[in-house]
Amino acid sequence: MRILGFGTYDVRLHPRVGVLLEGLRERGFAVREVDEPLGVGTAQRVKSLTSPASALRFAAAIAGKWARLIRRTSAYRGKNRPDAVLVGYLGHFDVVLARVLFPRTPIVLDHLIFASDTAKDRGLSGGGVVGRLAYRLLEGIDRAALAAADVVVLDTDDHRALLPARARGKEAVVPVGAPKRWFDAGDRARRVRDEARRAEGEAPAPAENARTPESEARKAGNGEDDGPLSVVFFGLFTPLQGAPTIARALAILEDRGVRIDVTLVGDGQDAKAVREALPSGESVRVSWIDWVDSEDLPDVVAGHDVCLGIFGTSGKARRVVPNKVYQGIAAGCVVVTSDTPPQRRILGGGARFVEPGDAPALADALQALAQERPWDRERSRARRRPEGEVSCGQFGGDGAGHSADGAGLSVHGAGHSGDARALADQAEPALNELDADEIREGFRAVRVTDSLARAILGMGRRRLRNKRERLDPKRVSAERKRGIPGLKRMRSQRPARGNGGLSSPGERE
Repeated sequence: MRILGFGTYDVRLHPRVGVLLEGLRERGFAVREVDEPLGVGTAQRVKSLTSPASALRFAAAIAGKWARLIRRTSAYRGKNRPDAVLVGYLGHFDVVLARVLFPRTPIVLDHLIFASDTAKDRGLSGGGVVGRLAYRLLEGIDRAALAAADVVVLDTDDHRALLPARARGKEAVVPVGAPKRWFDAGDRARRVRDEARRAEGEAPAPAENARTPESEARKAGNGEDDGPLSVVFFGLFTPLQGAPTIARALAILEDRGVRIDVTLVGDGQDAKAVREALPSGESVRVSWIDWVDSEDLPDVVAGHDVCLGIFGTSGKARRVVPNKVYQGIAAGCVVVTSDTPPQRRILGGGARFVEPGDAPALADALQALAQERPWDRERSRARRRPEGEVSCGQFGGDGAGHSADGAGLSVHGAGHSGDARALADQAEPALNELDADEIREGFRAVRVTDSLARAILGMGRRRLRNKRERLDPKRVSAERKRGIPGLKRMRSQRPARGNGGLSSPGERE
């Protein structure tokens, strides 16, 4: 099948669409792109609606990009028309243009999250009359975008629950995943660590529960025998991130005398509060970098022991699984993030969880990691999942009940109540034995796009059936009782599943 990536998306700011397109290519789809990056992130787009002047500037910028998109899509019309158009994330406006340019082509919108939900999270919905009007406008934009799409792609079941009734039945839940360069960075970092150990003539790690003088000293002290734990946090300093919670946790660790090296990457509305709460002692050493280029970020993160996720307490924070946790796992870090239903479902035993907004709990988790030996940290990267914690959702839609059937597109899952145990009960038995390396592999693009690939193929089968109905409705009605001829050919075109049969459905916040 021919897929056209379309829109003003920017994979440097939001790697999500790049993961989807990469995964579709690896699955055998013929993917082309018509992309004119706008270079404007989520915050700027939402804020553009808070004043007439900023709205006009945004409209002028997107109009210029659309003019180029219209010219470039002329090569993909008529007989060269794609089988489906994938509108990349932050395509709330682009999907309307795609609908106009490709009126008879199925449109897939990588909606991911709701613009109105982002506005509420960032405090842009309560700023007087203007703020409330902007919020209502964003709600209308969300509804218009959903109405223009034939398939709506979201990142969690919790976001699926926000869909209006008229948009139900055409959604696919596809986790964010991580681009290939993050896995490559993790592999490079692992090789560097291994070479360093060999160069130092380090003895093999002792058995799992062996007691050594070094291990007992570490448990009793603060880890001076092995050097400080290295921790990294990157992203926008927004309420979703809960960065002030991180700062308060670091202050607690300073009071306890726990040695930790911390790298903070980014800036945002909570940056001032974070700077004020950071400790100024000698145990916790903090380096703050306002910006790291997206090409360099994977290696920066992979050079640390721990990658921090999100710790916000807002409604949005309890519904998302941010891309940084996928990227941190791909880079080989131990991920520490908030204990929310979607993160526990997706990550299972692949992360360490603390209550949202709980600075003492975060401090305890980091102190425990700081008191582990280096080989224990390596084991943390590959420790076994506790039985019953596995979610089949990230390894493929089959176990979670995702389907795209021939009777019409129906992409839905079982266990949408948010109960991780209910999902675990439906998983294949083998999945309960997965270790963190296999969890890490589950976030590769080819696995992440499993549900999306089935949705697109199901959409193709529906179009074939509709075409046959228009040609000969009576014949199709009779054939439906025995199975529609021709669907076998469509099924034969489905890309082969790789990776031993395991597959996974994965913004720079």
